[in-house]
Amino acid sequence: MLGFHNPYMIQQMLNNVDFRPFTICLYGIKIFMASIPDNNNYEGFAFSFMYKYKQKQSVIWQKIEGGLFSISIFQDGEMVKQFQDITASSVWNQTNLLRNCNGVDLFGINHPLVQFKFKERYERLFSKTCTLDNWNNERIMRHMFKLYLKKHVPGNEDLWYRVLYCWYNQKSTIIEIKSFICDVYNDNHKISMREFRAWRAMFEAIGCKNITPFKRDISDMEFWNCAKDSKGDIETILNLFSNGLLNTKQNSTIRNNEFENYKDTTNVFWYSLRESLDSNPNGSNGKIRILSIVAENFIYEELMENLQISPKTIHAACEHHRKNGPGCKAP
Repeated sequence: MLGFHNPYMIQQMLNNVDFRPFTICLYGIKIFMASIPDNNNYEGFAFSFMYKYKQKQSVIWQKIEGGLFSISIFQDGEMVKQFQDITASSVWNQTNLLRNCNGVDLFGINHPLVQFKFKERYERLFSKTCTLDNWNNERIMRHMFKLYLKKHVPGNEDLWYRVLYCWYNQKSTIIEIKSFICDVYNDNHKISMREFRAWRAMFEAIGCKNITPFKRDISDMEFWNCAKDSKGDIETILNLFSNGLLNTKQNSTIRNNEFENYKDTTNVFWYSLRESLDSNPNGSNGKIRILSIVAENFIYEELMENLQISPKTIHAACEHHRKNGPGCKAP
């Protein structure tokens, strides 16, 4: 009636079950593995088997908890005896049971199937990547922190979590990675390249995406998003950049540093170039042709700032330069 006889129904009910108990056989004893931990220090192992204690059939319940190995003996549903010690062998020595057996073996820790199930569960719970849905899972996120950031983030370990918390709770899913992290740190912290690479690796691993619409020769800024579907954010940031509405002023310099020694001449140069652009029509044999003379000699940011033009126009001028030559007429 409930479908428990149907293999498909049973499989559907078990799909999201994190752990399924199983049995192993040691020294002719069938041991029921009730629990395997989700950590790597054996905390949380729990096993049981049937054996006689004081001539009466009993349930022997073993567990590892609080750094102690524990054996509880139950008869008729009630605990009649309990033993605890710091090792599996020493706690089994207290019981005077199965003295010819290895205590570690009786706890099942070294059994190949137990080791396989333990490794399988740990890797499933703590893989090297996760999704945006896992951001509220502290256990998973701390695992990600240890993998990617712990060796590189200075000071308080909770700083990294504040970065994710602020990003997750802001209205926009887009951030500029360097400025955002520094704002959260709020201590004039300068991010080293090594730390920056660690943040990049962390963001990629937890489901974020780099949506920067330009190369580093234009600006050192990087825009990332944490949306499940990045298409909308990619289109938004690209449109802002293409129309000259995106602030990319971080670390912009003229390619040729010798220009800095002639600031007055530089001002005359930019003024003259603006005048020339304003006096010519749009198109490949107008503004684009004029701009192609200098387009390859400056980074985008410098041209955008001094000429009030869009990245799209600069890109067209660079293409004109490569195809026709600087300032040459298009065919």
